[in-house]
Amino acid sequence: MLHVRRIIRKGCHYSLFAKKQLQSTANETNDDVTTVDKEKIKSLDKQVAFLGRRSKKPIQQSIYAYKKINNTYYDWMFAVNKVVIPRDDLYRPLILRNVVKQILRYMSDSYFDFEQWLTFRDYLVKKDIGISRLFDGVFLHECVDHQRYLMALSYIDFLRKEDIELTPTGLAMLLLLARQMDIKSQYADIKISEDELLKAYDEFIKIQPIPDSLLTLPIISGLTLTRKWKESIKHLPILENDLESMQTALGYILTAAAKYHDYNFFFQLIDNVSQTEEIRIRKRRDRTLNYHDKSNESIKTTMTKNKKGIRTPFLTHMPLKMLKESDYYLISKTSQAYETFTNYLTGDKQMQINSLKKLLEKSQHNGYIPPLGFVQALEKKLKEIDQDKYRCDHIYFAPNGVSTNNQSCLPSIELNEDESQLLHRYVQDNFVDLIRKNCPSMTNDINKLENIHQCLIEKKVDVIFDCVHYPLLELDWSNRYPLYVKRILQQIVHEKEKTCLVLAKAHIEDYINQLDIQNTHVIRAHYETGHSALPILVALFNGPQTLLASAIDQRPFKSILEIKHVALLDQWIQTHQLVAIVKPDLVYLQAPCVYSTQVHMQEKQWLIPYYDGSPLADAEKVNRWFRVQIT
Repeated sequence: MLHVRRIIRKGCHYSLFAKKQLQSTANETNDDVTTVDKEKIKSLDKQVAFLGRRSKKPIQQSIYAYKKINNTYYDWMFAVNKVVIPRDDLYRPLILRNVVKQILRYMSDSYFDFEQWLTFRDYLVKKDIGISRLFDGVFLHECVDHQRYLMALSYIDFLRKEDIELTPTGLAMLLLLARQMDIKSQYADIKISEDELLKAYDEFIKIQPIPDSLLTLPIISGLTLTRKWKESIKHLPILENDLESMQTALGYILTAAAKYHDYNFFFQLIDNVSQTEEIRIRKRRDRTLNYHDKSNESIKTTMTKNKKGIRTPFLTHMPLKMLKESDYYLISKTSQAYETFTNYLTGDKQMQINSLKKLLEKSQHNGYIPPLGFVQALEKKLKEIDQDKYRCDHIYFAPNGVSTNNQSCLPSIELNEDESQLLHRYVQDNFVDLIRKNCPSMTNDINKLENIHQCLIEKKVDVIFDCVHYPLLELDWSNRYPLYVKRILQQIVHEKEKTCLVLAKAHIEDYINQLDIQNTHVIRAHYETGHSALPILVALFNGPQTLLASAIDQRPFKSILEIKHVALLDQWIQTHQLVAIVKPDLVYLQAPCVYSTQVHMQEKQWLIPYYDGSPLADAEKVNRWFRVQIT
């Protein structure tokens, strides 16, 4: 194999050398390269390309990555010739869907004329792929699904000119296509008329009076662009079992209500959405609680029947991970509803101001985080109404809720004394059982567990330092980690003047004892695979106001207590965890955020978080806010 590689490398070098010799000879004599020399250079280029390629495996092209300016007849031929038809025993729609995906891999998104589509369909028949109404529906669905919008629109125009009726799938894709072109700015010049959309909707209802669950959302997405947008409300029950589609559909309806100035319906639907979400989350908690109770009962029965008497460790928080908490409601899933409401707001200036204030009041009451587009649209709208009267600016807040200019302060979300004592007493009363359930490795040494319990009773500290979980370090671990531990301890004890209790493994315990730092105590923790709930349990046992310094996010452990304490524990973690930040040249503790990220009203001014509501970002870390004064 090595000998073959050397031959290929030598051949490639020889071809490159011969090509350079021809070009240098032409440059020295100041003559034009002859036709024969051009042919030689082309042949040498082919040799270099062939010899330089080490694998004959074809390069896989992404369905989104293949981009060309225009498609020609030869592109169609190339795409169709690349099709590999699956086995004949497969379901016919699956075969067609697979064929269309292979064709779209080699075709870019562009508008095709009548002759091109006619040639394409004839070539499909020639290659025994065939055309049918089923193919038309599958082709349009795949074009929209893979963002070939211009291709889908031109194919619909072709079918209309040929007097070929669209299938229900094709009609639904036409409505969805209108929504996609309305959202994306690059298609601003292309608009599907409202009469065309209403005609497509009427044709669909004649064929299929009740849409199925897959076509309901495309129907609603296009119908809400027309004056008959309220008819889409009757199709919402079909999406009852699809939460994601229901959220998107409600966003489209809210956008339509704002566009057609039905503000009473807009605010009424926002209230209904908020109430529905509260009911849904409460029912989900009840289902999780029932599942949790049944699991505990089954384990108790198993332990009773176990003749050997071996206790099987059970992680209480594992089933509770099914509980998905949300800091934002359905309205925040779509950034278009708020923005459209602001952009389409017309009429008397005072009426516009009252509508905007009402929208902010609803957001404050329901706990919504308005999307970023709404903040930008609100600033633009207020400048259009009266640039001098309404003041808009951006303000920054520290983690303690105080602005950098010391002129504003956000309300704190810290637990009150009774709530903190509730968590503290619960962990104190059930500490041993909680350790056994959530830290299985510690149950093997009962004496060690009792020693930890006794040590926590005797020593009360201000900060618990979690050395059980390691931070993500880019440099050498053995040299870097002791420096990380030393820097954190110095910051806690010397800079903040706090007493500290460290949970560490044996080698870190010896290292900390060698440092001889005052007001520092160490407890040796057992090794556990994965993340452990020991640090948060120790912090809650130590005291209600104890801070927890840890390099990992502790929020996954918010369900280690009873289900009724999930919200309280989540709030406690947010306001009591000191996150250890480790960078190549810096190690420090990040203070917890103690203010609520939502719309606030303070002294005739509104404070709106500059945050897009995305679940991929942390709402608690928003420090930039938009302040607007509306009197």
